[in-house]
Amino acid sequence: MDNSKKIKHDQALDEALPWWKEAILYQVYLRSFQDSTGDGQGDLVGLTQKLELFSQFLGVDCLWLSPIHPSPDADHGYDVSDYRSIHPSLGTLDDFDRLISAAKKQDIRVILDGVFNHCSDQHPWFQSALQDADSPTRNFFHWHPRRRPPNNWASVMGGRAWSWSTPAQASYLHTFLPQQPDLNWRSPQLVQEVLDILRFWLDRGVSGFRLDVFNDSSEHFHPPRWDKIKAGAKDGTICRSFGPSVAWTSRCPSQRSRTPRPTTTTLSSLGALRSSSGAIRRPRLAHFGARKNYALFVR
Repeated sequence: MDNSKKIKHDQALDEALPWWKEAILYQVYLRSFQDSTGDGQGDLVGLTQKLELFSQFLGVDCLWLSPIHPSPDADHGYDVSDYRSIHPSLGTLDDFDRLISAAKKQDIRVILDGVFNHCSDQHPWFQSALQDADSPTRNFFHWHPRRRPPNNWASVMGGRAWSWSTPAQASYLHTFLPQQPDLNWRSPQLVQEVLDILRFWLDRGVSGFRLDVFNDSSEHFHPPRWDKIKAGAKDGTICRSFGPSVAWTSRCPSQRSRTPRPTTTTLSSLGALRSSSGAIRRPRLAHFGARKNYALFVR
C-alpha cells in the first residue's frame, strides 16, 4: 500500500471508530477532588471550576464520575439509595446540569458510574420488598425462603453471600455487603426501571455509563447441594461466585454456569434508548479493565 492510500485508509479508520476507542478518560472521585464550599469535601461546583485543567493541560476527552447519587455510604457511594438524584454533600441536579453545559464548551464528555448490580438496602425498592411479599419490587431481588443458604457462595467482602431478613422472613443475596442487595436482572420490571434511569441521565446530557461489576449481573443458582459436595471438600466450604460463571475454589467441585453472559442478557434487554426528544440512541458496550469486571455503556 503506497503512502497516499495508507493515509486515506487511516483516515477512514479514524472516522469509523467510535469516540471511546481512542478517548482519554479521567476518573474523578468527586469527594476528594475540589471543594467549593469549605466543608472539606469535593463537589460538582468545584469540578466545574476546574474543567479548564482537563481540557487545556491534560488533554482529557471524557470525565468518568464515581458515584454521585444519594447513599448511606456503606461502600463509598457504591450503595445507591436514589438513582435519579445527587448526593446532598456533592451538590444538586442544577449543579450537575451546569457541569454538563460547561464540559460541552470544553469538548469534554461526561460518563457516570452505573451501579446496577446492586443497590442500597435503604433504597425504596428494597424497603418495599422487605415489608411486603406482594410488593411490585419483591422480584427486583434474589430471595430464598429459609435461613440456611441455598448454596455455598461467599460475599466478596467476606462471609456468606446470603443474609436473613426478619421483616421479609427470607434470605437475600448480596455479592458484596449485606447493605448492598443484588438486583435481579431476570425481572422485566427491573430492566424497565433501569432503562428509565438511563434515559433520565442521557436526557441530561451524559455520554454513557461505566457499568460497575457488570460481569456479576447474572447469577446462576444451581451449584452442588451442601450434602452433595464431593469428597475432599469439607462440609460448609465457602465457594466464591463472581461473574457469569461460578468461580469455585480449588477445594470445590468444578462446575460452570450455563446461563448466558450478562453482556448478552442485559445489553439485549436494554436495546435502543429513545430520549424524550424522540432521538434514537444505540449505546455500545465495551469491556475495559484488566479483569473485565466492568464495562462502558456509551452512545
